[in-house]
Amino acid sequence: MARDVTAPRRLALVTRRYPPLIGGAEKVLSYLAKALAEAGADVTVLTAAAQGAEALPREEAVALTRPRNGGRLQVVRLASSPLRFVGTWLYMRNLARWFAANPVDLAYVSMLKHDAYATVGAGQRLGVPVVLRPEGAGETGDVAWQAKGNFGSRIARKCRQADAFVTISKEIGRELAQAGYDPARTFFLRRD
Repeated sequence: MARDVTAPRRLALVTRRYPPLIGGAEKVLSYLAKALAEAGADVTVLTAAAQGAEALPREEAVALTRPRNGGRLQVVRLASSPLRFVGTWLYMRNLARWFAANPVDLAYVSMLKHDAYATVGAGQRLGVPVVLRPEGAGETGDVAWQAKGNFGSRIARKCRQADAFVTISKEIGRELAQAGYDPARTFFLRRD
């Protein structure tokens, strides 16, 4: 069945941490989510129900200051666990289940780690394009983590199968290319 092209685009933005648990990557994703929703997209942010944030609702509609064209923003906090490996596995499983039950037009993932692995796999099964955004370069960047982290090489192989990659720096773009990511599917975002 064809989708109504006048309907808002359904976007899933994925990040393990989200406000109020915040760092630079999470702040950027929160700005992007709000801007897309205010431009008329139906945006769902998928994140982990994190330890220390148990009082937050599992699903939360976020008020928009300038909504247009029926855009909306909701945050879905997926069950996890404070136990290191159990929490990651549970979060990845719940990501895959969420995608299976909720049709979207595009998935966008911040960081090339476990949630990227789960989202690329779900996208392949469901025919949903997936865009990945690595965070950071050098020794603390995503490419370095994939080279040395638990399951990093397996996650890297899956991540390289994503439909596109966006980066905010040429250094990250160089690291991606050196790690085997397709430069033809890598797009540099810049502020003009």
